[in-house]
Amino acid sequence: MNDKIQKAFDDITAPESLKQRTARYIAEKRQSRKQISFFKPVYALAAAALLLIVFAGYGMYFTPRSVISVDINPSVEMEVNMFDRVISVKGYNEDGQQLADSVDVVHKDYYSALNSLINSEIIQNCLADRQELTVTLACYNPEKSRQMGERINICTGRVENSYFYTCSYDWVQSAHNMGFSSGKYQAYLRLREVYPDITPQQAAEMTMKEIHRMTDYYCNGSGQSSGRGQHGQHHGQQ
Repeated sequence: MNDKIQKAFDDITAPESLKQRTARYIAEKRQSRKQISFFKPVYALAAAALLLIVFAGYGMYFTPRSVISVDINPSVEMEVNMFDRVISVKGYNEDGQQLADSVDVVHKDYYSALNSLINSEIIQNCLADRQELTVTLACYNPEKSRQMGERINICTGRVENSYFYTCSYDWVQSAHNMGFSSGKYQAYLRLREVYPDITPQQAAEMTMKEIHRMTDYYCNGSGQSSGRGQHGQHHGQQ
């Protein structure tokens, strides 16, 4: 190719040095275009790989791996990702939605988020009225559930009239299908075991304290135990 360029300049009347410099310039430009055309596919592949990484990271961040239900009369549920960050908070009754709207917990660490919910004016007023607080953890991984449970139990351990439970992650969708948070759904199932006539609609309108008292009443009447301590820990006075 360089020979062709040189031959093309042979017929041009100009100083020899100028012709040689011009020929070298054209040859260098041709080589530069070849290099650019070679790197274009490489840049495209790198950009595509970067996009895949970004979308994969986005998907992992916004995929729930644990659910923390906070129920007293307000009934709310936080979804937590694999990085221990809250990615959503939802109310499962009118008071719960009011609570969800009043706190800013999305993207916070679940422990800080739980403290924010418990220390909110709405829940503190319920606790002052001697209501009972239930915090329920549903986690996809048993070891992760143990680790999170230890931290959550520290948080609830400072609150009188509070209960901490764990439940199967498989229950979460069933709870949502019936309009319950996972924590209140578990309480409803315990009550239904001793009082089969209870309906989901009736349980949804009850506070956690009312569900606990009704469960205890029918357990005592049938000589059974309510079993509340079998799945969690109770803190403070009843």
